[in-house]
Amino acid sequence: MSNRTRRQRRRRRGRALPWVFVLIAIVLIGAYVFMTRSPLFNITSVTVEGAYKVTVSEVKEKSGIEPGQNLFSFHTSTVEKSIRELIMIKSVVVERILPGRVRIVVAERTPAVIFATGSGYYSVDEEGIVISLTSSPENPAAVLISGVDIGEPLIGELIDYSSTAMLATVRSVIADLDKQGNLQMLSEIHVSSGGYYYLYTKKANVIKFYSLSNFENNLEFVDLFMNCENRPIMVEVIEGTEPIYSNIEIY
Repeated sequence: MSNRTRRQRRRRRGRALPWVFVLIAIVLIGAYVFMTRSPLFNITSVTVEGAYKVTVSEVKEKSGIEPGQNLFSFHTSTVEKSIRELIMIKSVVVERILPGRVRIVVAERTPAVIFATGSGYYSVDEEGIVISLTSSPENPAAVLISGVDIGEPLIGELIDYSSTAMLATVRSVIADLDKQGNLQMLSEIHVSSGGYYYLYTKKANVIKFYSLSNFENNLEFVDLFMNCENRPIMVEVIEGTEPIYSNIEIY
């Protein structure tokens, strides 16, 4: 094949290429118009999964999605952002299911700790968000924290664990026990008026310490104690000395 013939073919391909893009654009525009205007893609149902404390109607109302609306008339990210404004919602995924269904899957916030105060019991999730105030602890599995002043936070407010040394210590203790896999054995953290910390386990024994360094310098012992000690006994961990044991009187 001569060079002249090759050049002619390249020119023909070059002239045809813009028309290919035009045709693709026409097809895409036509598909968009069809999908956004055709009654085939009108929404027939909106389902909500994972909602227990938040009602299904609350999630649907916050989504703004109505039956009869076109399936492609909204941005899923915008709807998800709106639903996350509900305090109890931790995460949400909105899915389109052809030809006309919308599926909303939510994950609710659950109490990680419960602060006992004079105003009641504040449930706080793992991110530090206050999710409820009740007259009694609403989740027995959450760690109860008593003797710590958190004021009177609003629902939806973030607890600032760095605001006081006491809150920072509580947060660090919880994180340390969680890393050990022992957090589920903890029932309560109580801080006395004298500044001592008492960790009450579900085995009815107690770990006492005065400072975070006392606790963290004895983590290996704490792990052993929580997993192996089944007697109702209290142990005080002190930096630089052997743990001090004392009996707990059971009434």
